[in-house]
Amino acid sequence: MDDLCIYGIIAAHETERMPRLLSAMEGFANRQTVDAIFPELHSVPWVQQLLQTSMMRCGRPLNPGEVGCLLSHRKAWKSFLKSGFTTAIILESDSEIRDKELVHKIIEDYGERFDILFLGSYHGRTKLKRSTAESLGGILRIGTPLANTLYCAYGYVINKEAASYLLRRTGKVSWPVDYWNKWLNDYSGNYRIRVAVVVPEVISTWAAPSTIQEIHVVQSAEKLPRRVKYFLGEIKNSIIGYFS
Repeated sequence: MDDLCIYGIIAAHETERMPRLLSAMEGFANRQTVDAIFPELHSVPWVQQLLQTSMMRCGRPLNPGEVGCLLSHRKAWKSFLKSGFTTAIILESDSEIRDKELVHKIIEDYGERFDILFLGSYHGRTKLKRSTAESLGGILRIGTPLANTLYCAYGYVINKEAASYLLRRTGKVSWPVDYWNKWLNDYSGNYRIRVAVVVPEVISTWAAPSTIQEIHVVQSAEKLPRRVKYFLGEIKNSIIGYFS
């Protein structure tokens, strides 16, 4: 697909991740890396004001890693808008494509129907509204996601309408970039642009340490109470998705 470009967001110091990201991007004719922004390592104008403003807008302050992640994705969207490509795949530095031929086929068959298409989301826990779900063959399905199960930003496809929209919506720092229900939904809970998800995910992440969260926060998520919460949430979301 000559009108498709794959963008990998990564910083020069992420030497452990670089070979795996470049490998994930192989097989696509047009490939570009986007230098990720780390406020701890880069000069980010008004970063303290951004952190304070996020507290007022979403009830908690974003940490520097979250601000950098949002700015990095905005950088990728801007690069895409300036390009001659009509479609972009956005990967983060720990992204992993499970089946590249399948990704190509999904984009060719369904890309024009959606403005943003998530090929990986919420580490496989995203749920579809059953009334919108279509079979892709086997266990794969595509459809509209439940907004409260749409998180993470490690593997998605966008067109220029979506990139322009996201740049407008994220012009004022508030929520993390992967709080998609905050960016993509209106006040009635309806999507402002055409959104879809493929489940099970065909883009995932490999076991790399988080560059956004503190390690103790990541580890605490694996403790039993959090796992029970996830399990109960899975059941609830599955029921809601079935009747949606």
